[in-house]
Amino acid sequence: MDQLDRQLLDLLQRDFPITDQPYVALGHQLGIHEADVIARVQALTDAGLIRRIGAVFEPSSLGYVSALVAVKVTPSAIERIAIVASGFPEVTHNYERDHAYNLWFTVIAKSERRIREIVETVRQVEGVEAIFALPSLRHFKIQTHFLPTEAPTP
Repeated sequence: MDQLDRQLLDLLQRDFPITDQPYVALGHQLGIHEADVIARVQALTDAGLIRRIGAVFEPSSLGYVSALVAVKVTPSAIERIAIVASGFPEVTHNYERDHAYNLWFTVIAKSERRIREIVETVRQVEGVEAIFALPSLRHFKIQTHFLPTEAPTP
């Protein structure tokens, strides 16, 4: 990854152009052609440095409710339960943690009832020892931007 890739990543996170040709606009800012921007984005995606490019909306402003769900899972069942949770379109992502509650996932749904249905379905999966839905009551937005750094030279 070179300095141009770093600048591109910064622009993608902080100032993605809202236009019908965003890669042309990014190219203008970086001094390169649209095709070069697209090739760099693809290479960064292939390298695992970009997972997703897309809009992030505040669920409550669209009439949705959300919750963070903490699950205590037997270690041998964690992958299977993560797959079950991820099978719901309302589950945005899940992740394993080094904690007694070792599987966490977020859910955004049209109703609290739907969140309860998803939680109850996951609760019934063999290997779930405990599960808690922690509804979003207040929203705090922290801007996080990841700027890749060069590896230290020995």
